[in-house]
Amino acid sequence: MTWRVDLTEHARHDLRRVPTTAAARIVHSLERLAATGRGDVKHLQGNKDEYRLRVGDWRTIFTYDAAEGAIRVLRCCRIGR
Repeated sequence: MTWRVDLTEHARHDLRRVPTTAAARIVHSLERLAATGRGDVKHLQGNKDEYRLRVGDWRTIFTYDAAEGAIRVLRCCRIGR
């Protein structure tokens, strides 16, 4: 199943603040996840519906919306450093 990627306003704001090369890598990883289901994804403990996609030092927090066939991106943030 191919998923659609939806960005919340918070996620759009976060991506605008990410350096261009990192933002391109994040978008590419989201597109690959939507098309193939592949990526460094882990379920977040304590949040029954939230997952994270790791792209280098960056984390993208998202949920799956099976009814809509969408990956809803909630936030993008840098971890460490």
